[in-house]
Amino acid sequence: RVLFRSYKKEQYGNQIRIGQKFPSIVFGEENLFEIIERTLKFFETHGKKKERFSSTLERIGWENFKQEITK
Repeated sequence: RVLFRSYKKEQYGNQIRIGQKFPSIVFGEENLFEIIERTLKFFETHGKKKERFSSTLERIGWENFKQEITK
């Protein structure tokens, strides 16, 4: 049984933000890839041109992100 932990964070650039665990534990590789795909789709849908992911999360809201990813 393989478990993964997923963190959303940004470490490059002039503003460093602390990552948040989301979800707390991911069971299996397929579920991990599904979360990654949903995260990329979220950024594709909501991100502005040249905007960093953390700025999109800040603008849209962490709770909105979690709701969309866990649909």
